[in-house]
Amino acid sequence: MSSSQIAIELAEKVINGLADGTLERIGGLIRESVAKQFVGWLREAPGITEPVLSPLLSVTTAGALNLGISTMGFAVVINRLAKIERQLKRTQEFLSSVNYKIDLTFYANLQAALDLASSVFRMNNPETRKASMLQAVNRFLEAERHYLSLVDIEIGNGSQAACDYIATLSLSYAVAARCYLELEEIETAEHHLREGLATLRHRYERHITGLLTSNPAAYLDPCLKNSVNLRRLTKIYQWFAPGLDEAAVFEMHRENLFGFRRNQSEWIKSLPPSIRLGATVGPRELNQSGWKRFIGGQGWRPTAWSLPSVTELLPRLSETIETIEIMIEDERRFGTYITEVDQINKTGMTFKQWDELSLQSRSLGLTAELVYIPAA
Repeated sequence: MSSSQIAIELAEKVINGLADGTLERIGGLIRESVAKQFVGWLREAPGITEPVLSPLLSVTTAGALNLGISTMGFAVVINRLAKIERQLKRTQEFLSSVNYKIDLTFYANLQAALDLASSVFRMNNPETRKASMLQAVNRFLEAERHYLSLVDIEIGNGSQAACDYIATLSLSYAVAARCYLELEEIETAEHHLREGLATLRHRYERHITGLLTSNPAAYLDPCLKNSVNLRRLTKIYQWFAPGLDEAAVFEMHRENLFGFRRNQSEWIKSLPPSIRLGATVGPRELNQSGWKRFIGGQGWRPTAWSLPSVTELLPRLSETIETIEIMIEDERRFGTYITEVDQINKTGMTFKQWDELSLQSRSLGLTAELVYIPAA
């Protein structure tokens, strides 16, 4: 059998397995759904800098992180980081109406660190290369401390900027580990990723819990039936507790589901500003005090007459659940980076050899964008 025929069979096996549920994708890792046996990896093809869109991903966007750390080149990170910064600038323009400031000052430092790491590959002297890469690592470690503080502040404030800061923090941890891999410090890279996942998981959980609102049964309101269903909500709860099924999630919310409309004013008062921000704003709300009504700006106090209606707010949950799914996707990808680096360590390969394996596996492509690497 030719190598091309083997490649086609491998691709079909993965596609069919994901379609019929015998296989599942966790980040870039493919495993058996029941036995949880690892069978292979999905990777973006070399040169991909945009988020990959594929039915295999089962989410609307790939988020901030690549499927594999070996394909997360510095050019990819620069591209993703620029998009995050542009989004934060748009957010800042809007929030300036209520004198709410978000910190954009450190992105120049992070960009400089990425430029330095990228320049290493043009250096011929091994000692100079190592010294420059270590200098870049120190800047990424500084960025981790800076963005960790910002993440905690914005999660505490319920701000929509929290998602972008978490994405930036995730990139900072991942790219620092990528530098360690370039230095062939594989154990150090794994340790740094484990430390990063422990830090990030707690923040993801806090923010996602806030976005689920004080009454997550709101996501099952009949007006959202065309965009959010019980299966979709269950997948989010399975990220918190993998053993849950749809019946268990329904029982968790049975009483709240039928009582939601009776207590909607209390639910609206408890919403984080990141959800209130998406409410429809009419002419009466275009002044500064009106914006405070929706965002919860300084000096704003909710009253029965000033609250936006549940009809205004519920459509925002369709967008919010996509945000939650993107964050879960990024957290899972970050987690599989640890599995990937552990696999490199166990095989005894250098990172350069592992990277070449990913390049060689383009012949096993599932699509023009994705590569499948079978487990050894």
